[in-house]
Amino acid sequence: MSDKYLKGKSIGFVGAGNMAWAIFQNLLKNDALNVTQIIVTAPSERNLGKWKEAGAKTTTNNTEIFKTCDIIILAMKPQQFKGDWKGALTCLKQSKEQIYPIYISVLAGISTQNVEKILKEKNCVESTPSVVRTMPNTPMMVGFGATVICPGSNCDKICIETTKLIFGAGNCVVEEVSESLLDAAGTLVGCGPAFVYQFIECLADGAVAQGVPRDLANRLTAQMVMGAANMVQHTEKHPGLLKDEVCSPGGTTIAGIHALRRGNNFGVAIMDAIEASTTKSKQLND
Repeated sequence: MSDKYLKGKSIGFVGAGNMAWAIFQNLLKNDALNVTQIIVTAPSERNLGKWKEAGAKTTTNNTEIFKTCDIIILAMKPQQFKGDWKGALTCLKQSKEQIYPIYISVLAGISTQNVEKILKEKNCVESTPSVVRTMPNTPMMVGFGATVICPGSNCDKICIETTKLIFGAGNCVVEEVSESLLDAAGTLVGCGPAFVYQFIECLADGAVAQGVPRDLANRLTAQMVMGAANMVQHTEKHPGLLKDEVCSPGGTTIAGIHALRRGNNFGVAIMDAIEASTTKSKQLND
């Protein structure tokens, strides 16, 4: 991985939750940077223990990050960013001597325009900041994340390529999309794993109901889902065609497909889940 845009840069995480941790872990596992380049802040010491153990510098003083870091990842909850919960955006105005960082937003639903606006309102910056809006997912923790990104109005090539390096480490995938698509694409990427986990749980439950031991059912289901996903990626065939290739006439698989489609609930429920999460994402920007 090229370190052209990350070499010698300090990266600050404002927020120490699960998504920030997943990004951090993937960067370290893929040698994208040194842990000494990382500083993370949280409202209290409670969430900082594992970061300290990993070797990152920690603080409860957000000003330190806004004054010193080259890249600032906004990873607090959207409501905290908008409402400045516990001083989440306690900043100092940038002086001529201070750096002008890249701001990478992991804030669900908050548009690049609103991120730029709020940063200026909170005196974090005087001019329009370099902002990239992103929506990654927690599988990044194991090196198989997917992230959609959208550059803000003052984001240049360096800003975009830096973001792609951070979120594309290892086997992770980064796709640049227009902001009009980011709520929907971000929901698919960011919320989708939870929907898949529930599907995995239900498949395993079905196997357990038929007498398969729980541990074995979980292992087989996870491997099967991973294999099916790889088939979609590697063959580039439409999922419907791959499904047809498994279904023998009058066989066991088509009987199961018939059960899934009974009442037309399976596909509708999944599409409704994407719609509901997308709607919520758009509401967060209001």
